[in-house]
Amino acid sequence: MKERLFEQGVIFTDDTTVNLIVNGAGKTKIARVWGYIGGKPNAPPYHLYEFSSDRREIHPMTYLKKFKGIIHADAYSAYEKLDHSEDYEICWAACWAHARRKFENAQSGDQEFRIKILRLIRYLFLFERTALAGNAKRRLEIRQNDEKKIVDEIFKMLKGKVKDNTLLPKSQLAEAIGYMLCREENFRLYLDKSETRMDNNIAENGVRKLVIGRKNWLFVGSKRSGKAMANLLSLVQSCRAMKIDPQKYLEDIFKRLPGHPHKNIAQLLPNLWIKKKRNNSHYR
Repeated sequence: MKERLFEQGVIFTDDTTVNLIVNGAGKTKIARVWGYIGGKPNAPPYHLYEFSSDRREIHPMTYLKKFKGIIHADAYSAYEKLDHSEDYEICWAACWAHARRKFENAQSGDQEFRIKILRLIRYLFLFERTALAGNAKRRLEIRQNDEKKIVDEIFKMLKGKVKDNTLLPKSQLAEAIGYMLCREENFRLYLDKSETRMDNNIAENGVRKLVIGRKNWLFVGSKRSGKAMANLLSLVQSCRAMKIDPQKYLEDIFKRLPGHPHKNIAQLLPNLWIKKKRNNSHYR
């Protein structure tokens, strides 16, 4: 699944916390689960999850070592390093939804300016809704003819606000403006690439399933069980994204695995499994 996901050249990624039991300590620590979601149009929407006992940069940087393409993510330092590294062929697309959230939270300072920025971002999302409904050519036309003008205006306003010397350096509004200005290239990336999105909502929705689930199972018992959980979650959520009943899928492949040739293991990927099932009465 990881190989097939990487072949798509487009990944949406986010992470969330889980509680991990510390052996012999009688307590838990904060661990992480990283979601890597496929979002390329007309490609299998693989959902892959990776467990780690902490949130060090090395985890996503190692996982994405062989990936070449575009990643959609928040401004976590690891993704910014991947974007500027000569050792990786990765471009990082910044998330406009994250930027919008920062302006929504900036309740002090020049509120008229803040409202204007939020209004322009809202217009962007409205145009993008239409763009995503069309094919790749139409999507780029809307982005270049309509959205680019709005993006230009947003960054013109942000730069102008910095120059007028009315910003309080440590205010939330100053933070929101700085967040976008130092990543302008990454926020503009989607305008020229049809398969790139302007937000990372696909990944956020992907990890939300885990957020809901952990309310029931509360914690992970060990690093080994965390990895097992991530593997099982990858299969289950990939099935759900492809409208496959996870229980039927798992029951069937566990029956087939003992006698299935290893060289043909890819035949049991959810998207190929369901295709075979629909075309072959033997799989019914």
